Amino acid sequence: MSEAHGIAVRRSLGLCVVIGLLGACATGRQGASSSQGTPSQSVERSTEDCTGDNAEACVALGVRYLDGSGVPQDERRAAALFEKACEGGAALGCFNLGVFYAKGRGVPRDERRAAALYEKACEGGHAQGCSNLGLSYAKGSGVPRDARRAAALYEKACEGGVAQGCYNLGLLYLDGSGVPQDERRAATLFEKACEGGAAQGCYNLGVSYAKGSGVPQDERRAAALYEKACEGGHAQGCSNLGLSYAKGSGVPQDERRAAALYEKACEGGVAKGCYNLGLFYAKGSGVPRDERRAAALFEKACEGGHALGCSALSACYAQGFGVPKDKDRAAALKNRAAALGASASPVE
Repeated sequence: MSEAHGIAVRRSLGLCVVIGLLGACATGRQGASSSQGTPSQSVERSTEDCTGDNAEACVALGVRYLDGSGVPQDERRAAALFEKACEGGAALGCFNLGVFYAKGRGVPRDERRAAALYEKACEGGHAQGCSNLGLSYAKGSGVPRDARRAAALYEKACEGGVAQGCYNLGLLYLDGSGVPQDERRAATLFEKACEGGAAQGCYNLGVSYAKGSGVPQDERRAAALYEKACEGGHAQGCSNLGLSYAKGSGVPQDERRAAALYEKACEGGVAKGCYNLGLFYAKGSGVPRDERRAAALFEKACEGGHALGCSALSACYAQGFGVPKDKDRAAALKNRAAALGASASPVE
């Protein structure tokens, strides 16, 4: 049996969607000044202040209605309060209302309106608004697709302390989308994102060190970054760290530790983690040999769209390995594996 590698750079763009008094996304630095300390303020006082055109009080009251804190939960009421706050000059109110329109919470879903609100928030100094507006331009959501404009907005967000903006800008530099391709610049931005608390930044920086992309190749540094990503809830980081322990790349070889990390990755939805853990159970590496458990993990990997998982499960059915022999099922899985890109069975 052969073990799958798992060090592809994660290229999914991230959207800041946190709605609250601090308005934080990936870093706790953004937006803390305007509403710090208001959660303890009474509903009556917040209502009175909001009625008196205190925009920040309207934001605080909107969050209460969003969370159902001291008032009945009511997203429509929250949206109305965020709108009043936005009209009163509170950039966080514009940002939160933009998220509401983007997700269709309390208001009809409207990407154009969301983008306009992110723009207003950004112009008001709210860096997360710049980050989300950048994503709108990157995807063409509510505005024309424009990678150069997206890059400029991500840069503004990154400079404003939004780690997600640094991460997204790093992806653009990695791909040369809207900016000249520059792996060194991408790695620097992933590092900034990682330091700001964005686990996906740690993961991508780890991949950069593993591959020597924009930084000197350093397997120890890569493993340390995968660990930080994993601890931050990034399941792919757990998968890659598992592979590091399985191969002894940058860390001492430890199959038991690798198995535990693959399990964490699998539970986090990483199909490759399920597949690699299945291989361990099939061979008895780091865990007791268990053919039924191996087959179940290959099935989970296959269901997650992992071609080698389908191929391995096909071999299990062909050989009666952990499952009853079933040639028809084996053939169907072999076809699915081929459709997903697997050329041969990984199970000997």
